[in-house]
Amino acid sequence: MSQKIWVTGDQTIDWVLIPEGRYITRSADDRLHVAMKLYWHAGGAFQLASLSRAALRYAGQRTVRSVRPALSLNQRDITAYGSSYNHSFSVLRDYGGVKRVEQFLGFRSHNTQVDSGPLQFPPPPKNGDGEVILIDDADLGFRKSKSDWAKVIKLAETDACRWVLLKMSHGVKDDQGETLWSAIHRLLDTSEYLSEKLIVVTAASRLRDADAEISKGLSWDQAAEDVLYEIENHNKLTTLRACPRLIVSFGPSGAIFIEHDEGGDLKWRLTYNRELLEREWANKHNQGMMFGYGSVLCSAIACELAISEDRPEFNGAIKRGLIAMQKLYEKGFKIPASGDPDCQFKIPDEIFDIAKEDPLGKQLCDTPATPRVEPAHSRKVEFSPILSAASLSFSDRLRVALQGKDGLPRDIPVGCFGKLVTVDHTEIESLHQIYNLIDTYCVDVPLSEKPLAISVFGAPGSGKGFAIKQLAAPWMSVNGGGKGTIAPLEFNLSQLNTAADLVGALHQVRDIALDGQIPLVLWDEFDSPLEGQPLGWLRYFLAPIQDGKFQQGEITHLIGPCIFIFAGGTSETFEKFRQEVRRLDAQGRGSKGEDFLSRMRGNVDIPGINPPSGTSKPGATVMLRRALVLNAMFGKFKIANDGEKFEVEEGVVQAFMEVSRYEHGVRSIEAIVQMSNLRGRERYTRASLPSLEQLKLHVNGEEFLEKMRSRRHD
Repeated sequence: MSQKIWVTGDQTIDWVLIPEGRYITRSADDRLHVAMKLYWHAGGAFQLASLSRAALRYAGQRTVRSVRPALSLNQRDITAYGSSYNHSFSVLRDYGGVKRVEQFLGFRSHNTQVDSGPLQFPPPPKNGDGEVILIDDADLGFRKSKSDWAKVIKLAETDACRWVLLKMSHGVKDDQGETLWSAIHRLLDTSEYLSEKLIVVTAASRLRDADAEISKGLSWDQAAEDVLYEIENHNKLTTLRACPRLIVSFGPSGAIFIEHDEGGDLKWRLTYNRELLEREWANKHNQGMMFGYGSVLCSAIACELAISEDRPEFNGAIKRGLIAMQKLYEKGFKIPASGDPDCQFKIPDEIFDIAKEDPLGKQLCDTPATPRVEPAHSRKVEFSPILSAASLSFSDRLRVALQGKDGLPRDIPVGCFGKLVTVDHTEIESLHQIYNLIDTYCVDVPLSEKPLAISVFGAPGSGKGFAIKQLAAPWMSVNGGGKGTIAPLEFNLSQLNTAADLVGALHQVRDIALDGQIPLVLWDEFDSPLEGQPLGWLRYFLAPIQDGKFQQGEITHLIGPCIFIFAGGTSETFEKFRQEVRRLDAQGRGSKGEDFLSRMRGNVDIPGINPPSGTSKPGATVMLRRALVLNAMFGKFKIANDGEKFEVEEGVVQAFMEVSRYEHGVRSIEAIVQMSNLRGRERYTRASLPSLEQLKLHVNGEEFLEKMRSRRHD
C-alpha cells in the first residue's frame, strides 16, 4: 500500500512536570510535601507523524499505513540523560480543568547527554513511495546531517514524490556552509522538480528572530505588508524569497500564503481572524501557554496534500489548521488518567474534528489571491477590504444596527475593544497602537518611573473618553482590582481655575499609584485656556510627564507609574492641535506646545458620526459607524423581540443613519433614544419618537422625519 506521508527531521522528547497540591515552598522542609508527576511526549518529527495520521483519520483516510512515522522510540530512549534525542522541559498547570504550560524551563540538546550516541533520523522508504515528504527542521541537527538530508532531496526528485513540505521552526535566516537550507536554495534554481514541489511553513515570530520588522498588533493589512516587504528585501531571507510557496503563520489568529504563479509573478492570500490580531489573540488567551501550534498547522496542510488529486486547496487547509490550533489551546494537553502506567501526555487527536460550520471558523476570513504588483522596495500592498463598506446596501446597514458586528459582511475587518466596535481602517490601526502601548507599559510597570502620555482627539460627542476606557478595560478587571490593575480617573481642566488645582488632582493620582494600581488619568479639554492664556495648561504637565514628579511649594512629590490620556476639547484632530501650537509660537505666545508634543508616545483621532467639513451627506463609512452606535443604544435599552432580535421600524433606522448632521455627535443619538417613548413597547416606531421640537435640539427635525417617511415609498 502506498504511504501517503513520510516524516523525517529533528526529533525531541518533551518532558512536563505537574506539581500536585501545594507547591509553593517557604522553607527547606516544605519540599517534602510537594508531590510531582512527570510525563513525556514524543515531539518534533515524532509529533508531526502522529498529528498527520490524526488529520488524515478525521479527513476520512483511515488506512493504517497512510503515514510512515519517524523512528520508533524504545523504552531505553525514554530518559533525559542517556538517549540520543533532544529534550525540552516545562511545568504544566491546571487552568479550569485544562492542562497548559505555566512555565517553559528550558532545552537540553542531545550532545549534552550522558553517553548520548549519534543522532538518528528515519531512513527513506525502501520502495521510494512517499508521496508527501514532511520535514521538521528545528535546527537541532538534521539540517547539518548531509548524509540524511541528501537522501531526502534525492527522493524528492523522483516521480513518486508529489510534494515536499518543510516546517521551519527555528533559524529561518540563510545558513552558512553545507546545510539542508543552503542546498535547497541552490537547487531551486536548477531543479525543476523541487521548485514545483516545495512548500515551506514557518511563523512570523521566526522571521522576527531573523531581525525582520513585522508588526504584531496594528492591522492585518500592515502585517501582510510587513511580511511581503521583509521577504523581498531582507538580506537574511534570500532563501525564503526563492521559495515557490511559503506559508507564514501569525499563531492561531492568521496566516499568509505566498506563491509564485506559472508566470513567475508573486501572489498572496491572507487568512485572518477578523476581530483578533496576533498580539490580541495571545493577550485574550492568557491562561497558560501551548506548544505544537506549528506542527498542527503543518499536519493539516500535509493532510490536504496527501488527499488532493489535483491542485491542493491551500486556503481551506490553512483555515482547518488555524481552527485546529485554536482547539489545541481550548483542549490543552491530554494527561493519562490516574493509575494509568502510560506516562505519555499527548496533543488530543480530536482537534482535527472540524465541522463544516465550526464556531471557531466563523471569525476566520480571507482576502482574494492578490498579485504583488508594487515595486519590491515599497511596503504598500493591495489589501483594503474595508472599502467594501461603500457597497453596503440599506439592508446591510439595517442588519448591523440590529445585530451589531455579527451583522457585518465577513470580508470587513472589525476592531473590537471591549464594547467599542469600529470598522474604520485608520481608527483600528490607531487604537491598536494605543492598546499595544498600554499593554507594554503595564507589563513593564515595575521598571516605569515616568507616566505614559497619550493624546486623543475627536469632535465633541465622538466618544473619546468611552474609547479610551474600552481600550483599557482588559487591565481594569485583572485580579479583581488589586495590584497591577488600571484604575480610571477623570479631570476636566476647563473646570479647574488655577494651576494650584492641578496639584490636588496629581495627589489623587499619586495615592492610587502608592496603592499599587496604575492610574489611567483622562485629562479632558487639556487644550482649554488657563487664566486667559491659550493652551495655558501645557507647561504644568512638562515636568510630571518628563520626570514623573510634581512640585508643591518646596516639596517634590513622585507620582509613580501612571497613564496620562490628554483628550482635546477645542481641536478635533491631532493635526489641528499641532497647527494651533505652531500658530501661537509664530505669534510669540509660546505655549510650550512643542515641548508638550515631544513627550507624547501615542495619539488617536476618534472619527465622529458627522460627515467631514464641506460634505452635506453622510457617506457609507459614516452611516456604518452610526449603525454600530445605534446597535449599542438599542442593546442598552433592551428593545428586544423574542429575546434575540431587535424590532425596530426600518424608517426609524433610516432616519438615524441618513440625517445630515447630529448637533452633539453620539450624545445626540443617545438623547433621541432616551427621549423616545419605549416603555412597554415591543417595536420602535414613529409613534415612539420624541416631538419635532425635541428632535430639533439634536438634529434637523424636519429632515429627520422626512427621511423616516421616505422609507414607505422606497
